[in-house]
Amino acid sequence: MKKVCVTGALGFAGFHLCNELLEQGIEVIGIDEHDEKRALEQEEMELRIGRNALFHLFKTAIEDLEKDKWKDIDVCFHMTPLESTALEEEKRILNLLMNNLSHRCTFIYPIYTAINDQPKLFDIEAEIKPYMRLISAYQIVELPNLYGPWHCEGLLDVDESSLYIKDAVKGLVLAAKSTKKNEVIYLPTYYELNQKAFYQTENRRSAGIEKSEEIGYMPEVEIEAGVAKCKEHMKQWQKQLDLLKGSD
Repeated sequence: MKKVCVTGALGFAGFHLCNELLEQGIEVIGIDEHDEKRALEQEEMELRIGRNALFHLFKTAIEDLEKDKWKDIDVCFHMTPLESTALEEEKRILNLLMNNLSHRCTFIYPIYTAINDQPKLFDIEAEIKPYMRLISAYQIVELPNLYGPWHCEGLLDVDESSLYIKDAVKGLVLAAKSTKKNEVIYLPTYYELNQKAFYQTENRRSAGIEKSEEIGYMPEVEIEAGVAKCKEHMKQWQKQLDLLKGSD
């Protein structure tokens, strides 16, 4: 994995994924559109990773990215959250991606289980798999509720069903590097993976957890540590915002 594409690069999960990939020395083509409501956040994210020579950000819609920018991409992480109500639009975007990516590219598709309940997950996967098969390899990665810097709202709701973002993006990278392809993987939380009783029930999620262990995934951040990191981030970010207001 030498050159990857990340859609939604300046979103919460996309930013942390880009950062992880860059730390591993991987070239990143980031795609994201300007969001006026998050303008200050996006600007700060761009400053933090934009200095890295391996990072190339294109502030444009996927369909407007120049053809030559897709060249030599061997993994694409599609990090834009999908809600079931937007399925038709998502299928349009997937068709665009598949037409631009090399058939040798591995496509990583996260599904956010906090947004979609189990019946919807089945429907989403059934709808998107035909597009996945247009390239040589894909991984569908189910993610639980995520939290971390840049997404610290609702810290009181963080519990054993929540996964710290650093662990999540490490899992996504492991899924991309895995020799096993065309699977559905569930990235469990620290709590889930350490509860042996969780495996005693035959269900869809336990099978996905077994696959996550096969790729070497192991969450490391416990809730207390993750929440502390969020609070420190919020404290520092508020200081920065106050300085910006003071300079007006």
